[in-house]
This record gives sequence, structure tokens and C-alpha cells, in this order.
Amino acid sequence: MKRFLFITIAVAVVAGVIAFGYYLRFLGQGGGGAGGTGGTLPTSTGAGVRQPTGGTPNIGQSSSTISGTLAVVGGSTTILDYFVGAGGAVTAVGLDGSVIQLDGAQQPVTLSPTTVSGANAASFSADGQGVLVVGGESRALFFSAYDIPRRAWTRLPTSTIAAVWSPISRTVAYLVTTSVGSALTTLDLGSPAAKPVELLPTHQQDLLLQWPSANRILLVDRGNSRTAGSVWSFELSTKTLTPLILDQPGLATLWNPLGHGLVLKNGGRTTGGVLGLISGWLGSTQQLNFLTLPSKCVFQTIFSSSTATGTVPLTTTTTKRSVAAITTTNSSSVREFIDCAVPSDSEALDTNRLPDAYDEMALLTEDNLYQINLGDGNTTAIPGGSAARIDAVQLKIFGGRLYFINRYDRKLYSVPLL
Repeated sequence: MKRFLFITIAVAVVAGVIAFGYYLRFLGQGGGGAGGTGGTLPTSTGAGVRQPTGGTPNIGQSSSTISGTLAVVGGSTTILDYFVGAGGAVTAVGLDGSVIQLDGAQQPVTLSPTTVSGANAASFSADGQGVLVVGGESRALFFSAYDIPRRAWTRLPTSTIAAVWSPISRTVAYLVTTSVGSALTTLDLGSPAAKPVELLPTHQQDLLLQWPSANRILLVDRGNSRTAGSVWSFELSTKTLTPLILDQPGLATLWNPLGHGLVLKNGGRTTGGVLGLISGWLGSTQQLNFLTLPSKCVFQTIFSSSTATGTVPLTTTTTKRSVAAITTTNSSSVREFIDCAVPSDSEALDTNRLPDAYDEMALLTEDNLYQINLGDGNTTAIPGGSAARIDAVQLKIFGGRLYFINRYDRKLYSVPLL
């Protein structure tokens, strides 16, 4: 990685040693943390099926169809992001930067006293009570946070270049520019008296942030097809920095709390790309037999416990809240899935620079929806993608339903998963 991060000289040396070891491992795996050529997801018999990218995933040996109907949520309201609370109540950010409550086909109810001019992106806190709204252009962004219970806006420093919510609280991590690069900082927006806490100075500015687990913040190069990008993991408990992926062009990633990563890279090609799944932090990588973008997928992790009366769901990482009381158990299990919107036209992906063309709205797709079981590799078709013209992004799961925003009309849609 030509551009790398520094804490101190000592930490830089440690990071270099780790990077070199990881590089050797990367060579041995034929692709390492960015896709590789190492097989497909396992099936129940250990066999995998390879096929051309795009189109219909054929990961395992069995497949099925989830019965259900695709539904528009919130009538004709167009939005940037959303959160689904108890009873299916939907809070969203409108295209004008206003925070609103969707009420079926009725006009939305405005929750924020003012809007954010030039809003182009938004995200919700884990509990749905905080909203980050991003405005401006790529080189002149500004970040505003709205506390729904207090009905108050907080402006992050004007030098902020990236921000992300904690997966478990109303704390936000953000990068501010400095004279030598940038600084990773946190602020508890759930506490009005809280002060910013600087965690990590860096020598780099062109970064994005992801916060997949409570103890791990990821610093990610802004991916494009022409520039090699990397992913670095900062552990909050030990204040250590570790490289996860190094120098991969066309890089785009999605991670879950258990360290599984969905990774897109172009493999040195001018157009197209390959999609891989990393099995845990610094784990091995399997190349998937279909192509989509990580931004068109969502991880679903279901923790369950077995009792004398059966299996009781406890919590899911996508809803980030308890859905049943914990009972005395004899055993527990974890089931992991990826729900993805997969473009039906593989040629459109193969002939465009990824992820650039998609991120810049130069490429729109027509998707089919699939659920992939990470335990056995089997895939299940989710109805809706073949019955409607959708280009799905911002996929989330609440209450047994898959929600997404359709880039064709910026409306919110949902379909049942159970």
C-alpha cells in the first residue's frame, strides 16, 4: 500500500510486520482477502458449482423460493435512508434532508424542525433515534446529526470527511482533517455533555469508515477501478491497527460483526470484477459464483437457543435489538445468511468500471433477490426482483422482512423473508 497509516513509529513498524506476514499469506491463498480463486461456498455435501458472473446464483445444490409479495412502503415518498421500529413504524430521511415518519399512503409526518440543504446521504443509529445527514459535494462535505427524542441538530466539525454510527449505541466515529492527514475521533451523541475523543492520528485523508462490531472500526480507501485500495482494522480495546486487505483495485467491502466480509475487486481488469467472501477477520476467501456489489447486500446473523420447548430467537444483528426474552437453554446456534440483489444482466457489470460506474449513477441494474445460507451454501429466491423493475440498495432486515430503496424511484420497498 503506497498510502498507509501511522500512529507512532513503533506502531508503524508493528503494522509493517503484520502487513508483510499478511502479504505472504495473501500470496499463498491466491488472492487473499480480496477475492482469490478459491472455490465457491460449500454445500451440504462439500461440492460447489461455478458459473458465469451475474445472473442467478447457483451456490449450493438445492434452492427454493420464499413466498411473499413485494410491497411499496410509504406511498410515493422518496427517501435517502430509513429505520423500521416496533410495529413496523418507519422513520426516514427525505431527499430534502428532513427527518420524517412514513404513514402508509398518507403524507409523511415531519419530525425535524429544519431540513439539510444539499443532502445526498443519510444513516440511522442502532436504535433508530439518531440520524446522520450528509450534505455538500465530495470535497466540501458537511455532516449533521439529529437527535429525534430531543428534536435537536448537532453539526460535526467542518473538517469532517467521513462518519459512521456505532453498531450498538448513539456514538459516532468520524474523521477530521489535520495538518498532516486526518484523525479518527468519537463522540457520544446520546449524551449532550459528551466531548470528542481522538483515537487515532493518520497520514491519510481519502478514507471511508465502517463500524461492523462494537470493538472494531474499519478505515477503508475510497474504492475505484483505477486505484488500489486497502482496509485497515482499528481495535478500540487494544488501540491496535491491523491490515485486512491490501492494495486491491476496484475495492468495495461489506462486513458483519463476526468478521465475515463481502469483497469486490477487479482483479487487475479494466472493467467488471470478482466477488469473494472472507470467512472471519483475516480468514480465507472463497470466490462467489455470481457478481453484484457489496452495497446491494446485507448480512443476517440469527442467534438462537434450544430449550425443552423448542428454538427461541434471541437477536439479529440487522435489527440490533432483542426480539425475545432469554430463557434457560441447553444449547445455542448461529445461522448466517447474505441477502443480495443480483443484477440479471451480467454483461452490464462485465463491461463497466466497478464500483465507479455504479456509484456515480452511470450504471443502473435490474435485480433479482436471493438469500444465501452461509452454512451450507444453498440459495433461496426471494420474489419481487423478477416481478418489478428494481435496482436495490441499502438493504436492511427488520421483523422478518427485507427492506431496500429502489434507485429507479427512491421509494422504500419490502418483502417477507419468513
